[in-house]
Amino acid sequence: MVQKVQWDTDGEGVHFFNDIAAELASVFHPDGKEAGESDFDKKSKYDDLLELTRPGHRAGTTLLFEIPSLIAWGLHNALAEDYTVKNLRMIPGAIETLAYVSKIMPVFLISTTYSVCVAPIAKMAGIPVENLYCTWMSFNKYSLSPSEIRLINKLNQEIATMPKLDWTKDEKTGKPILAKEMQEVAKRMDGIFLENGELMNIPAYRQMVSEIKIAGGAGKVEAIQDSCRRTGNSLRDTAFADDSITGLQGLRLVRENGGLTLSVNGNKYAVAEAEFICLLNNALPLAALLFAFSRGGREACMRLVQNWKWLTIENLGLEKTLADQLHRAYPKDLPRVELVTEENLNRQIKESEDYRTYIRGEVGKLG
Repeated sequence: MVQKVQWDTDGEGVHFFNDIAAELASVFHPDGKEAGESDFDKKSKYDDLLELTRPGHRAGTTLLFEIPSLIAWGLHNALAEDYTVKNLRMIPGAIETLAYVSKIMPVFLISTTYSVCVAPIAKMAGIPVENLYCTWMSFNKYSLSPSEIRLINKLNQEIATMPKLDWTKDEKTGKPILAKEMQEVAKRMDGIFLENGELMNIPAYRQMVSEIKIAGGAGKVEAIQDSCRRTGNSLRDTAFADDSITGLQGLRLVRENGGLTLSVNGNKYAVAEAEFICLLNNALPLAALLFAFSRGGREACMRLVQNWKWLTIENLGLEKTLADQLHRAYPKDLPRVELVTEENLNRQIKESEDYRTYIRGEVGKLG
């Protein structure tokens, strides 16, 4: 029996290897690739800290922190879209998976990424624009004076001299514990980016802060809830796939309400909140999991994962074309798809993060 269900899914990490905002920083930074990677990495780590310590923060605000720099470095909409389309690295099987699942349930793409970059990807993947949730914005809307560009570059040069934030975790509360040096770094980053920070002296940045709604963290929760409102489905009827800290709150929401939660090549934040981990170099196994979900909900997926072998998949009743594609993708052994438990959590985190870095490179180390 077919159930009335839906799939809400991240894009980066689940369907394409890119971290687009990080790549834009590495490509357009005036001091080159390594400087851009380091700049984005430090801002991303600061964003992670805010997500863990600052109520109401939206994970993924790195994208907002980086917009003034990207504009100062000459980025505009056409360049951003052109870079994305020419350098997009779809995970094998992703287009086929999205197309197949779209035939059996509504699919919503929920991505923290800039709209000017992800909208062309959604179109390519056959996702209607009304089913796309992302950080809606336009680089072309904001302009900077020469003196403002000098200030932005000066602040970025200062960030380049700082160590990357790091912390230990309080065993009882799970909250970050920062050494004195790290406290000073965090305080200085606050003094650059937050309410009374130096960037707030730039009118365009104040406008960005007031207008741009980051789609990560609480933004993904809002997107999931809105997608359910539109379909009339409950959270129990929702599958959600993500890979990073920007999906942490969304995974928690769906899992606590009985839905299906998948960490796909996820980092520690996603693995800790998902019920199942998937380590995939081809997206087609997601189609099998979601087919089972469409027939029997989360319980059907549990049975499939507990008997994760070819015979079980062959007896699912998948469309023959898809089953043949899956066989070609994994002619011998199926990829890792496992239940996450309290007992195996640390192992699952390590193995998933190792695989994530292996398959995505340095961007896999971002929060």
